[in-house]
Amino acid sequence: VKGDEARRYIAAGTREIDMVANYGFIRSGMWDEVVADIRAVTDVARPAGVLVKVILETAYLTLDEIKRAVACAIEAQADFVKTSTGFAPEGATEEKVKAMLEAAQGRIKVKAAGGIRDRARAERFIEMGVARIGNGYTSTKALCEGVGRSDADY
Repeated sequence: VKGDEARRYIAAGTREIDMVANYGFIRSGMWDEVVADIRAVTDVARPAGVLVKVILETAYLTLDEIKRAVACAIEAQADFVKTSTGFAPEGATEEKVKAMLEAAQGRIKVKAAGGIRDRARAERFIEMGVARIGNGYTSTKALCEGVGRSDADY
């Protein structure tokens, strides 16, 4: 199903695909299935030159599960791993981003997303080594202007 959806979006002109990893498989330790789930998209996207970002929803995972999921994304030849869709109870945390970066070891890019509402927090993740920051539209001005509070309710 994910591969078919990717094929349709690519035909429509999509240049990047964000897919959510099956965290039921991750939580169950079904690592071959995690790889196959991601590969269903990367096998379609890579020949078309389309980037694939695998969202892990790290709020629901242990540090070990995060590291194993990053390894699966690498094996499946994804381009990025991403912390969150922004809808989980927790977005990017330093502890979980650090685990992702340690597992990635430069073999896959990391995108920190979710809960990044001020410039200082974004800069901290960039200093740690993430390749991209994801933020909601309500935080864009604060990130660009360097204002805002990390505890603000945007």
